[in-house]
Amino acid sequence: MQHPKVWFITGAGRGFGREFTLAALRRGDKVGAAVRDPAALDALVAEYGDAVVPLRVDVTDRDAVNAAVLRTEQVFGRLDVVVNNAGYGLFGAVEELDPDALRAQFDTNVVGVLHVIQAALPVLRRQGSGHIVQISSTGGVGAFPTLGGYNASKWAVEALNDALSQEVAGSGVRVTIVEPSGFDTDWGGPSAATSRALPEYDDARAGMDEYHRTARPGDPAAAAAALLEIVDADQPPLRVLFGAGMVEFMKGLYEDRLQTWKAWRDVTERAQGHTPAEGDQHHVHDPEAAHTRTDTTEAELNDAWCAVSEAMTSNDSERLGALLADDFVLGHMTGYEQPRADWLAEIAAGTTIYHSVSTTDTDVRDVMPSSGVLTARTHTDVTIGGERGTWPTQFRVTFTRVDSRWVATRADGNSW
Repeated sequence: MQHPKVWFITGAGRGFGREFTLAALRRGDKVGAAVRDPAALDALVAEYGDAVVPLRVDVTDRDAVNAAVLRTEQVFGRLDVVVNNAGYGLFGAVEELDPDALRAQFDTNVVGVLHVIQAALPVLRRQGSGHIVQISSTGGVGAFPTLGGYNASKWAVEALNDALSQEVAGSGVRVTIVEPSGFDTDWGGPSAATSRALPEYDDARAGMDEYHRTARPGDPAAAAAALLEIVDADQPPLRVLFGAGMVEFMKGLYEDRLQTWKAWRDVTERAQGHTPAEGDQHHVHDPEAAHTRTDTTEAELNDAWCAVSEAMTSNDSERLGALLADDFVLGHMTGYEQPRADWLAEIAAGTTIYHSVSTTDTDVRDVMPSSGVLTARTHTDVTIGGERGTWPTQFRVTFTRVDSRWVATRADGNSW
């Protein structure tokens, strides 16, 4: 952990942004504080002096963002933590939304995020280190009545930052998406936008109003303290929820989705329009075949995938080897009863990861090994393991770490 850290924080004048700025300054860190009106930071400048640099920034102005990031680096000599916090709420049922209001929402909440990322990344890459923190929302994972426009913007930044985390893997740049629930900020106050109200959605509005009236909002200062733990962690998470009861809430949300997908599995497979014949290179495995050895819940399987994903994202080969040596993880994620000793030894040594793929030569080019969970853009499934699985495979791909890059080599010797 390096002290003092140098931060660049957008929306630093109020709400989460101000608390993040305060938390950093109080422990001796330096902050480039981006705000629309620098006067909002007068009290902080008076107290902390040149440890804070007020920066007049509208994140929709790309040139202003670039200049602010450059100024922060020039003043403090480096950049360690970039907090993409600026954004605002948009209230209205989908039918009520003004298209121009939705465009403005995306211009700030999504394009503004892009401006900050693109300004900061060259600095972080040059350093070989840094941490981009995206303030999203539980509404970036779920969606709620009368918040469809805002939720859409947060779903967009979730995808943007998830992809970014895969693209910068191995560069020393970390990405964390923070997903807060309701907190005591002015998110729903003067900075918010509200669409016209149609009487058909009065009940939906009343339901959300009642929820907000009875919910106990979180403390932004406590969220700031939690953020310090995250940026100081040796292996920070890609995603983290902020708010009491949110893990349980998300567990229920994902269990509902998984049940729906499972219930419509037959339609999902028929939509492919191709039924694999015996010996065909295409193979769609039956996940149930690998999940029948013990009584297992979807949540347990999801936890196992998350653990493996985090180990791979952080290049923690020792942790990955331990996970894949576990009978539960190995049996339910790959269909193997016993791991192959030499395979686990190679994983533990951090040299090689074997990946069995049931797909076509065309689709396999889109495999992304550095994404945490190895994925292939294909209609078939991907498994982690060797060739002794219960699912037929037509070739093996070996991913090897070379100069901070993953090199994938097929059994026939082709690599990319």
